[in-house]
Amino acid sequence: MMSIRQNTPRGLPHASRILLLCVIHVACAFGDESRPAGRFGDPRGHALVADLKFTHLTTNDGLSQGYVTAILQDRRGFMWFATRDGLNRYDGNAFLVYKHNPTDPGSLSSNFIEDLVEDDHGYLWISTNNGVNKFDPINERFTRYLHDPTNASSIGSTYITGIVRDKRGGLWLGTQDGGLDKFDRTTGIFTHYQSDSDGHFVGRINHLTEDTREDIWFTADRGLFHLNRRTGQITRPPVTSNALGADSLCADSTGNLWMVANSPMAALVKYDPQTERPTRYPLPLRAAGGLASTIKGGSVNSKLVADGQNGLWVPSSEGLYYFDRRTERFTRGFRHDESNRDSLDSNAVMSVYQDRGGVLWVGTENAGLNLLNFRQEQFVHYMHRPSESNSLSPGRVKAIYRDRNGVLWVGFFPRVLDRIDRSAGEINHYVPKPANGNTLGQGY
Repeated sequence: MMSIRQNTPRGLPHASRILLLCVIHVACAFGDESRPAGRFGDPRGHALVADLKFTHLTTNDGLSQGYVTAILQDRRGFMWFATRDGLNRYDGNAFLVYKHNPTDPGSLSSNFIEDLVEDDHGYLWISTNNGVNKFDPINERFTRYLHDPTNASSIGSTYITGIVRDKRGGLWLGTQDGGLDKFDRTTGIFTHYQSDSDGHFVGRINHLTEDTREDIWFTADRGLFHLNRRTGQITRPPVTSNALGADSLCADSTGNLWMVANSPMAALVKYDPQTERPTRYPLPLRAAGGLASTIKGGSVNSKLVADGQNGLWVPSSEGLYYFDRRTERFTRGFRHDESNRDSLDSNAVMSVYQDRGGVLWVGTENAGLNLLNFRQEQFVHYMHRPSESNSLSPGRVKAIYRDRNGVLWVGFFPRVLDRIDRSAGEINHYVPKPANGNTLGQGY
């Protein structure tokens, strides 16, 4: 079933200028060394985010549901949004919604979607609570792959929690109760990896990724796991805890794994597989608590995003944070502000994605989509404030001049001149001298 809703949000970039980047989120625990998170100031005072505004897309604009669990941009430039009530395609103007139709075997197998990925042929693969679907964007039909308990070569579970494409084009799927599956698209056969080297079932898989060596890592209820592609053996790093699990995972270009731990403290975690050494960076949360659940009690299952500039966008149940890997500090943060309609519409961040134009797309719990364009015009407001001497003079602005040093000179009616040194943050006022009204002198 498909439906189309028109939408033309103000200031929204066209979908053809959009880029796919790596995504992750985790809730896990390690016995490790900690590093301080560093100073984290109010994001409204940060020079790079002071005047940035979020644009919002909701069900009023045609989105099928506000609970956005995954975001993807395909090779044609379309944005795709997975929700718990269907799959949404957005072209910058209108939403096209795909849903399950009980009478149509070529429709989605379920509206309850967990994850999205595009393969090297341009097909979309959609994991749901009832199998996985391949979507052909040309004929707009879905092919379903469902669990069949009588067929060992079928997918290992009904509920597919996550999906990733490896560098060879292969597809790997995490399941709720069937372990890890590898799918051979040529034969249509699913190969199952269910137990670790100790013979224990790996449990519910939350998220998976491929590292620089083309091995598969995944997080499950029992911690972090590593699948050696050459031996087919699953092992667990000794630093992970048996009692604590994780939500999701991603490897960076250097081979390090980045995660978000929920216990014993909320922290961003870097794990180096070579040294088997994790490092924690405590999250600057205002309240104690973890990141594994949202305000409604469900799994966040969100994804931490690399921005291509040595930084990571870290989602949480208390807003969105930015981590600078060079300084090893959290440097920015965005939270919902009831008094500011241009802020995040909710603090429970479910999904994050950065497009090819640099626009950040943020899905929140039961609220919808938030778009942040870092190339939007930055306006700094200068105005007269009677109680502040370092504000503009009162009156009407009649002339503005910028000198060779970048200083702005502002002429007012009646007969006042202000000098604005933006680099120093200073404003000086020149007013007529009492003894000679035709001469200006520095005043109040």
